[in-house]
Amino acid sequence: MISDRDLAALQLAAYCYPSASGAVTPFPWDWGIVLKTRPAGYKIVGGYVVVILPGTQDAAQWADDFEAFPRPTDHPVFGAVHAGFWEGIEAFCGELLSELRAHALPVIVEGHSLGAAEAPLVTAELKSHGIEIARLVCWAPPRPGMQQLADYLASVPKALYRTVGSAAPGHDLVTDVPVTIPIVAPYCQVGPLTDLTVVPALNDPWGIFKYHHCALYAGAAPP
Repeated sequence: MISDRDLAALQLAAYCYPSASGAVTPFPWDWGIVLKTRPAGYKIVGGYVVVILPGTQDAAQWADDFEAFPRPTDHPVFGAVHAGFWEGIEAFCGELLSELRAHALPVIVEGHSLGAAEAPLVTAELKSHGIEIARLVCWAPPRPGMQQLADYLASVPKALYRTVGSAAPGHDLVTDVPVTIPIVAPYCQVGPLTDLTVVPALNDPWGIFKYHHCALYAGAAPP
């Protein structure tokens, strides 16, 4: 099995941040399309197909993280899920399914930020079409749906990571949204959160979201 540290390095690389010179090297997807407004796809690594879902990189995508209402759905397995997170998942998985069946390799699904909310939904959608998921890894996951989704994914091996530290606010706040409202909107994670201790930059321009950087997760991920 690929280590979570190696998965975190893949997740970080998929963002394609500019180098010190300002140059941007495209991420070498083995297959990729646009999910919402961001590239997503997979890499074949160590005998696994690793589906990688990058996260938010601009204000419009951050808005998806905080949109509150679940998409009405009569899906018999997932139940109610978050509207912004679910958008585009069916189309993405529809394209992905033929690729995964052609490779016939074990599948890992990972995501960061918005991608970490989408990763359980992608996993559930693929599972409902007969694709066995070897592992689900979420870096800074928002809450993607309700208990019915968590129950459906209970048998999938998984790790959900949250960064924590001594500086205020003390942890990655993205893992606290959407807010859980009992009965009305009982959002939940699909598994327990594992804390990664980090030290964010003192004057980080992200302010209260300074724990959210993918690089912090990559630096603290277990080997």
